[in-house]
Amino acid sequence: MESSQKLWPGGNETQTINWQQTITPFNEEFLTELESLMDIESHAFELKPGSKLFRQGSSADRFYLILDGCLKESYVDQAGIESILGFYYSNEFMGLESLGEPAYEKTAEAITSCQVSGIPCPELKSNLFTKSPELEHYVWGMMGEAITAARKRVNVLHLEAADQKLATFLLAQCKRFCRIAPIPLEMPMARQDIACYLGMSAETLSRLFTRFEDNGLIRSTKKQVEIVDHAGLTALLHREG
Repeated sequence: MESSQKLWPGGNETQTINWQQTITPFNEEFLTELESLMDIESHAFELKPGSKLFRQGSSADRFYLILDGCLKESYVDQAGIESILGFYYSNEFMGLESLGEPAYEKTAEAITSCQVSGIPCPELKSNLFTKSPELEHYVWGMMGEAITAARKRVNVLHLEAADQKLATFLLAQCKRFCRIAPIPLEMPMARQDIACYLGMSAETLSRLFTRFEDNGLIRSTKKQVEIVDHAGLTALLHREG
């Protein structure tokens, strides 16, 4: 990495919005504190698209801070069925839920080229938490948010109407970034992964994107979605029947 500015891509005010429905990104004050307590760059490495950051069942000896890029998290059940559990972006943790556990419960895979910093669990507990109780409070808070987000995903999956699932998915991105104006949402993940995350087929998702565009709710490209009619999407969630 050429400079500290490379570490925190979220600080670039001109970039498009990164999609994430799970964990709230760090604020600048927290990032500054974390960087002062440990050498983020010394733990940093790169991942190519398709590379695994960690695998379900592998030894959970560290958690990770995403410096740049996008990753997805998945889980394979005993029947061999894979579920997509979430998407993660710059300035977000992965693997936090495995703190104190012998193995990772999920698999993390790079969607784009990524820069990631691996933070050994012993260092977090014996060094960082000791030096900064605020950091410990923040980390446990992030873990709580991850649990809450998992429950919300279950609620979305229980929605009967597929269009309501997609509307919920898209509106969550606007709420996350407190944006209502039509600003493109960066969505580098495959549509198949979005469909899996929402519990529908790729064909159904494709038809919904087309319908939403035809109805003037969104404009989309392969990797971006622009919400044009925020009120219209919201109305779908309150539809009866």
